[in-house]
Order: sequence, then structure tokens, then C-alpha cells
Amino acid sequence: MQVDVASSLVVDIVAARPERAMHFYSELFGWSFQPFPTSEDLWHVIGPAFAGSSTKGVLRRQRAIVVGPARFRGFPPCHTFSFVTSQLPVFLARAEALGGSLAAPVLEVPGIGKRAAVRDTEGNVFSVVELLAQH
Repeated sequence: MQVDVASSLVVDIVAARPERAMHFYSELFGWSFQPFPTSEDLWHVIGPAFAGSSTKGVLRRQRAIVVGPARFRGFPPCHTFSFVTSQLPVFLARAEALGGSLAAPVLEVPGIGKRAAVRDTEGNVFSVVELLAQH
């Protein structure tokens, strides 16, 4: 069962165990993954298109050694991205059933709705928002 999310986004996911991450995201969001022809450590992320929205991005295998400027060594690159759902409790239950976890308590955001931080199977955190009903 996939849960509803509605927004276009670009993702950059870092995973020590890419196969596990691919399973998590394909089961949760219906995403598919295509290997880059030039690297065994990169996959294109392709999400289903619906309601004029889409998901695209990259999943990268996290290597033991992080190269680059000294200030970034030992700190895995990551990005925060948010999804909008109309069923936050259902979404959270599905994420937990797939091996994810709640990274912080659900937060009531005045004038916006409810926001939850979810940790995926690789330790990446993303946000899920259930907006207040529009009158």
C-alpha cells in the first residue's frame, strides 16, 4: 500500500545500504530506481506522476571516506525534503511498518497543520505535512 503525497520535488538521498533504501522508498511512495550507466554507486530516482506533480532525483551509496573540504569530512551530505499528505497517521504507520521511525514528535504548526519528521531506514530525515483544511 502506498500513501498519498502531493508535491513535485527533487531528492538527493544518501544510503549506506542502497538496496534497503530503494525497498523503503519504492514501497512507501511507489518510486523506481534506475542505475546510472557511469557509476555503480548512483541511481536515478523516478517517482510516479500524478495531479501534475513528479519526483526526480538521485540515490547515492554512502562511502566510508567522505572527500571534499575539511569542514564536510565525516558529515554525510543530506537534504531535507517535505511531502504533503492528507492522512498523516496512516503515512506514519506505513513508514514505521517499512522500518522507518518518527524522528521527532508530531508538531502542530499554527495556521499550517501538522508536521512530522520521519527517519528512513538509512537515517535520513524528511518531513511530512498534513495541511489544515481550506475553507
